[in-house]
Amino acid sequence: MKKIYILTAVLYSIPLMMYGQGETDALRFSQLDMRGTARYMSMAGAFGALGGDITTLSQNPAGIGVYRSSEIVTTFGFDNFSNNVSATGGKVNSSDFRFAFNNIGAIGTINTGNNSGLVNFNFGFAYNRLKTFNRNYRAKFDNLQTSLTNYIANRTGGIPEQDLILTDNYDPYNSVSWLPVLAYESSLISPLPVGEDGNQQYFGLFNGPNTIGYYPEDPDSKGYADLYVREKGRIDEYSLNLGGNISNKVYFGLGVGIVDIDYTQKTEYIENITNPRYPDKRMAQESGNINLSNYLQTRGTGFNFKLGLIARLTDFWRLGFAFHTPTVYTMRDEYWASVNNSAILEQSNPGEADSPFIPIYRTTPDDHVYYTDYKYNSPWRIMASTAFIIGKKGIVSFDYEYTGYNKMKMSDEDGVALYGDYGYTVNDLIREDFKAGHTFKIGGEYRLTPQLSLRAGYANQLSPVKATILDMNTEVITAGTQPMYNLNRSTQYFTAGAGYRFGQVYIDLAYINKLHKEDVFPYSPTFIGDKADLPSVAKLTGHTNSLMLTLGYKF
Repeated sequence: MKKIYILTAVLYSIPLMMYGQGETDALRFSQLDMRGTARYMSMAGAFGALGGDITTLSQNPAGIGVYRSSEIVTTFGFDNFSNNVSATGGKVNSSDFRFAFNNIGAIGTINTGNNSGLVNFNFGFAYNRLKTFNRNYRAKFDNLQTSLTNYIANRTGGIPEQDLILTDNYDPYNSVSWLPVLAYESSLISPLPVGEDGNQQYFGLFNGPNTIGYYPEDPDSKGYADLYVREKGRIDEYSLNLGGNISNKVYFGLGVGIVDIDYTQKTEYIENITNPRYPDKRMAQESGNINLSNYLQTRGTGFNFKLGLIARLTDFWRLGFAFHTPTVYTMRDEYWASVNNSAILEQSNPGEADSPFIPIYRTTPDDHVYYTDYKYNSPWRIMASTAFIIGKKGIVSFDYEYTGYNKMKMSDEDGVALYGDYGYTVNDLIREDFKAGHTFKIGGEYRLTPQLSLRAGYANQLSPVKATILDMNTEVITAGTQPMYNLNRSTQYFTAGAGYRFGQVYIDLAYINKLHKEDVFPYSPTFIGDKADLPSVAKLTGHTNSLMLTLGYKF
């Protein structure tokens, strides 16, 4: 709890603390899917000590050295996304079905004719999809104990009231985030009398037991809310690799990756409340809705380097190792936000006695605001692998990946850490709230005939989020006008597949079931003194069922 009290002392006196990107944004772009060829996916990605697959260009680049011939390959298929969101208002299911294009690439092999030393030298290029963001879901919250408006009020404390007033001659975005400005202008928050310390505080619309809400079908229920989220986009990598084979014992590879991010998020958060607390000069409705809508688009391009080794210790035992540098991104965000408040009314023409009272609506100026470019460094990764080749019939392979999520970094376009002047930087929060990630994979293949093989695998990605964050013991600082965020709890993959070879052509088929669990927060908990405002949290369970087909040609 110590960090929270320090933050309340620093954050509320420094409006610019809300300005840039936040720690949850860094996490969103660092957690990658298990995607690749059908063979790679059907063995749960446990290929680090095997190689000979185009996906290894994005995993262990030493896998390129295992190739004995040139190859052209592509993978495509279908993803069926389904989400079950459970919250205090009940369960909501959603689903979506999409075409998927995982990769395409080519490997070129140059044989030296030697049986020792450098046996062959290989080069390759591949496009691999690293992640897809496509999903829609809804969370329903009942019996609210606090409100989005109280969260914003707590976050706005310490900002002078005059800094929140938008006029023709004053643009407060130069001083504060648009979220408290929109909240103030739409009467979601209102000022309290300035205390003896000269520190301005604010209050929201939710006033303890006096403010309630109801479902039309359940008049006795307390306040309720709905959160609608729509995400789409992807992370793609274009890999260029060089590698070779030394005496059929050691395989090496070096690679450079160009990574492209395109992410769009649209959210709408609606609260229904009765008997709201309200300021003077405006009129309170007996009941009404408050609505916060957000649009965010993030685009970025980055690069990374990879190196890897595979050692063939015996005819049946191999070891693999790979290291990925952080991907260094240049990013840009575009966002838009609006607030609609029908719990409080304002005069359409203030100052005119007969002017009618109407719901309050506010939006960011000109609908869109662009951040200046910022930089983001993804976590570095280390992969260790071992595989056992059982005659000419079977393979059993194990992979482990260590990911330094607590080493992610964000900075402005000049390389200065975001929020660097205010005690806690985003990088400080990343180090405090996240930990290293661990991924375990096991895969197997059995050759029924020289042409037909069967495969299966399992992978488990452990959450890099510390328990203090998941248990709502610490405030999470989000950026811009978007207060909601997601935190991963676990991700598992259950996979199976088959492959058939005839001549120089091969076909692989894979089925993948991804089970993903995460917490959905409409806004962060806040802490003022001994008082904690804790939001209702939704539990999201996501299933992705994928069917992937790989076509390859060796020459």
